[in-house]
Amino acid sequence: MPLSYSSDDSLYTHLIWHCSEDINFFRSKLNLTSDELNILEKRKHSKKALEFLCSRLLLRLCKLDPNDLYYNEFGAPILKSGKFISISHCKNYVTLLMANQSCGVDIETKRKQILNIKHKFLNQKDIDNINVENISDITLIWTLKEAIYKLCQYPGIDFKNQIFVSTIDIKNNLANAHVDIDGSITNIICKFQINKEYICSSVFIDDGLS
Repeated sequence: MPLSYSSDDSLYTHLIWHCSEDINFFRSKLNLTSDELNILEKRKHSKKALEFLCSRLLLRLCKLDPNDLYYNEFGAPILKSGKFISISHCKNYVTLLMANQSCGVDIETKRKQILNIKHKFLNQKDIDNINVENISDITLIWTLKEAIYKLCQYPGIDFKNQIFVSTIDIKNNLANAHVDIDGSITNIICKFQINKEYICSSVFIDDGLS
């Protein structure tokens, strides 16, 4: 099975899958619930169906009951068990993060188009940590902010003016960030994986447990 990345400890489980298989492969591995079949029926596009099925396989690899999962008003996945979960997909990659605390995950492939929108989400604090002409550096900031957005679930949050990446430690795949909403500061601990094809960031509120 093409797990591109796997990490499992007492605090969180993080999986990344490279979807090189077809839909029939995933269907053969899954005994889908009625709710999952209804969701799959709405995903007529083969890419969307493939991503959905892959996420359901990752759920089962984490030994999660699919009936434990539902979606809140923001469209974010929620576990009835009380654990926290975040899911992301891009191109042929799907990632799932499950933790004992609030979390967010985002995965993006490296594409030059991000150079055209960097001005929309980079602030000076971010820029101090990166090469603003480097696609990988900019993509890292984007995934960190997307993951933080999923963590906060704050409608209308401004990526440029409310989310700040203060430090990046490439050697240890760690970063620190904070969110400033009306003067209320939330510190964020960030972890990331940089692959030749993708960058994936996972984030947690800094409560001393990460």
